[in-house]
Amino acid sequence: TKYWRKIRALIINRDRYRCAWCGKSPNHFEVHHEFYRGRGMEKPKDLITLCPDCHSNHHDAEHEKRKPMWREA
Repeated sequence: TKYWRKIRALIINRDRYRCAWCGKSPNHFEVHHEFYRGRGMEKPKDLITLCPDCHSNHHDAEHEKRKPMWREA
């Protein structure tokens, strides 16, 4: 949406065109939702800039936390 493009640019600029976790300045930035409340009307405090690697690692870690622990009988 027009709003998302505007807020995304604002967040990337606020974070000085660097990943908030590793500090890299990649060719492509991803803006991550720290919280999904207010989705569509995101607040800057709920968003951070991540490089694709850190963003992927974050979601992989979140997925691992939620993965059920299976026990074999």
